[in-house]
Amino acid sequence: MEPGEGIRLEALKVLTNLVVNDDRFRHGLWDDLDGTLAEYGFDLNDREQAQLRHLMRAIDDSIKGDVFGDLTDEHR
Repeated sequence: MEPGEGIRLEALKVLTNLVVNDDRFRHGLWDDLDGTLAEYGFDLNDREQAQLRHLMRAIDDSIKGDVFGDLTDEHR
């Protein structure tokens, strides 16, 4: 990844800390990403927002895959 292509390191550190330690923030990201980021004072640029949305979709797909994978494995 070239410099400037990723989420700014300081923003990533704060986001990570909040996701790990703040239930309200974590749940807010799933319910209202833009509103939660604004409420917590984040001002991500378009690229950073796109990367965060991509990451959240990947996490969501992984969770769904695990859940449905477990269900289908039980019926084999």
